[in-house]
Amino acid sequence: TYCPVTNLKNWLKISKIIIKEKNNSLIKIKEKESFTKNKMNEFASNGTYYFKKGEYVKKWVPELKKVPQKFIHKPWEMEKKYQEAINTVIGKDYPKPIVIHEVARKEALEAFQSLKKKN
Repeated sequence: TYCPVTNLKNWLKISKIIIKEKNNSLIKIKEKESFTKNKMNEFASNGTYYFKKGEYVKKWVPELKKVPQKFIHKPWEMEKKYQEAINTVIGKDYPKPIVIHEVARKEALEAFQSLKKKN
C-alpha cells in the first residue's frame, strides 16, 4: 500500500536530507546539517551503493537494458560509438542529464558557505 509519509521519508533519506520524526510524522527537516557538512551526494552514488550491477535500473528503465554495468548509473559517460552500438544514444534514446552534478554540487556548497559567512 502507498503511504505518503513513508514515501516522502524515503525520498528524503535517499537525497541525504536528515529528518526528525515524532509519532510517524515529519516535524522538522534539518537541511543545514546535511548541506553544511558537505553531504550533498549525487543520486547515482545511491544506485551504485544499493544496486552495484544496475539490476534495478535495468528492470525499470528499459532504455538502459543494454548499457554495460560500468556505465549503468551514468550512461552519458559512455563514448558515442558504444551508445550507437547498443542503440542507446544519450539525447535520442535516453535523455541527457539535466544537471551536471559535480558542477551543481560545487556551486551549491559555495552558495551555502557564502550564506554562513554573512551570518
